[in-house]
Amino acid sequence: MTAQVKKIVSLLSVVSMFLLGCGGGGGGSTGSTGSTGSTGSTGGSTPGASNGKLEGIAATGAALSGAKITAHCSNGKKLEGFADNAGRFSLDLDLISDGALPCMLQAQSKNPAITYYSYARSAGFVNINPLTDLTVTKVLGADPSLAFNEFGKSIHTIDGNLADAPQFVQGAMDSISGYRSTVYEDFKIPDPFTYKFSLGDDRDKLFDALGASLKAAGLSFDELRQEVIKQSKERERFDEKIY
Repeated sequence: MTAQVKKIVSLLSVVSMFLLGCGGGGGGSTGSTGSTGSTGSTGGSTPGASNGKLEGIAATGAALSGAKITAHCSNGKKLEGFADNAGRFSLDLDLISDGALPCMLQAQSKNPAITYYSYARSAGFVNINPLTDLTVTKVLGADPSLAFNEFGKSIHTIDGNLADAPQFVQGAMDSISGYRSTVYEDFKIPDPFTYKFSLGDDRDKLFDALGASLKAAGLSFDELRQEVIKQSKERERFDEKIY
């Protein structure tokens, strides 16, 4: 076992504990956040009726300023935009016609160089951050980039396994980062996709603590993601033996 693998095992050994406890495979100014449809068309929606927007914040503790935001929706079309200096983005679903939802979202940042994924069942507020990424990863049991590129085929997998994933991911993140709120039970995140984080609050600090722990161990977020995939597959094998 290499030193790097030992670091991962040491840092993430707690993940398996949470997997065994879970079922399944798993406003302000919007600045420069305007969206464009993949075809460039603005038609397709019912006149006078709006399909709404996907609006939210892309962050990794700090805001992902200038990150490219892409939504790949169930009708096969994509929306693109950019986060403003506060990480806020807004994507107009009217640009890609009716029947778009649900959508899988991707935030690509150059500084820091990171890509996160998220999921939106309905129009409205949606986060893109480490917690949404790990939740989607846990649900899929695979690299979320693959599902994003072929979104449509993965909808039922995501919807069917969402119930237990947030509990697993938050528990794993808490233990990995070594972070606990002084009033921990009051700071559970109800829904990682739609909860509105406040800069500097206890929930927001969880991301900072996670990043600090990974940095101290010399690990990347992608290595954390891969460990979640590995443990998800081990859970599936466990279920097959038991049931």
